[in-house]
Amino acid sequence: MSVGRGLTPAHASRLLFLREILPIFLPPSRVGRGSGAHKAGPNVFVHTATAGNRTDDYTVIDNPLTNGHPKAMVLVTSNANPGGGLGTFDSHPIGVYYTAGQWTILSQDHAAIPVNAAFNVLVYNPLYLPLVFR
Repeated sequence: MSVGRGLTPAHASRLLFLREILPIFLPPSRVGRGSGAHKAGPNVFVHTATAGNRTDDYTVIDNPLTNGHPKAMVLVTSNANPGGGLGTFDSHPIGVYYTAGQWTILSQDHAAIPVNAAFNVLVYNPLYLPLVFR
C-alpha cells in the first residue's frame, strides 16, 4: 500500500492503523496498491503545514468545507507521502479543534508541527453532506 512507502519497521503499528483508517477516507475503488495516485473526493483533501499556516504545535486549516462551520465533523490523519511523493511525516499524536472561525490541527503532545507535514482531512459537514440518524 502506498501510504506506508518510506516508513521503517518501527512504524508498523502506525501503518496498520493507517491501513485500517484509509478506507474511511477513500472508497475501495480509489484505494490503490502502490500507485500513490489517490484522488480526493468532494469532502476529502490534503492539508499541508506551511510557514504561513502553522505556529509551533498547530496548523490552521483554510478550506471552504471547514471555514465557518463549527458543527462539521473533521477527521484527520498524518500523510507520509502526499500525492505519492516523499513528504514530512508527523508521528506525534494529533487532534483538531475549532477556534476563531477555523479548524486547526494540533499536536497533542505540544511538539512542533514540521513545515511540509501533510494531513488527510475528511469533513462531514451537515450543510453539505446530510447525515441521517435513526
